[in-house]
Amino acid sequence: KEDVKRVKTFWLETTTNRSSSNSSSSSSSSNNNNGNMTERYAENLACRTLSLAERMVSSTEQNTSENQDEVAVRINEISKAITCTPREAVDACHVNPDALSTPSSAFVSRLSKLKTAAPGANCCSMFLSAPKLFMGDTGDEWVSVVGRNAKLLREKFPNVDVDAVVEHDPELLVLSGLEEAVEELLSLWTAEAFALSDVDNDFFAEELSVALRACAPNGGALPEMFS
Repeated sequence: KEDVKRVKTFWLETTTNRSSSNSSSSSSSSNNNNGNMTERYAENLACRTLSLAERMVSSTEQNTSENQDEVAVRINEISKAITCTPREAVDACHVNPDALSTPSSAFVSRLSKLKTAAPGANCCSMFLSAPKLFMGDTGDEWVSVVGRNAKLLREKFPNVDVDAVVEHDPELLVLSGLEEAVEELLSLWTAEAFALSDVDNDFFAEELSVALRACAPNGGALPEMFS
């Protein structure tokens, strides 16, 4: 199909340009890095790009080559802004198409604020695991909530690696009733016990996340907009 061939060529050429300018690094793992894109990978990426472009047109519009190319260019911009692979960027945009209309400058600003809130966390990974939180129109608001609740967790669990918890489950930080969940959990288990568990258990971040969700008033359910 001509559309696939055209968009595939775009991705292959974009990869070559990135590689030659030494700007193809990614903050998250991938089997194919931006500087070594295979033909098959590029074709798969082109198909994902075209599928997203199809979703973005209304019932009264045509999915033109111009629209498709604009989506491809925007995905490439997003991948550079949040330092991920194009495939990771297009997958995130499938989850939250509003990311396509969010300025790259907003992504950079949000990443910076998340890094301030959780210096030891992989903030790119957080974007990719929770694109509905961080990559749409309301991302600034949710970044502020995450920062505020990360501070809460540090105050209540002073010896726990809160950055690891935030990175593992950023959506935990926007749960309504999180403060109540923290108090409930601390009534069952002391802060000192948490500190010891954090040292001895490589999976402690995951377990703490599950425990806090279980103690939340709404059973750990996300706000309706994320369901």
